[in-house]
Amino acid sequence: MNFETAYYLTRPLFQHMLESGYGRIVLVGARPALEPAAGQYMIAYALSKSLLIKLADMLNEAARGKM
Repeated sequence: MNFETAYYLTRPLFQHMLESGYGRIVLVGARPALEPAAGQYMIAYALSKSLLIKLADMLNEAARGKM
């Protein structure tokens, strides 16, 4: 749910940002997404948060030099 909502919201926003040449999107991750030991008892949560972090990385890379 964390990732799916963020993905469908950022798609049109990111396109608009690229067209206008400016914008910011803030995605919130969590420690279990970065440290497997911290998320060992909340696997689904840790996975969804790690996907948010990966989405942010990919958006940053796609926008590099364009804004």
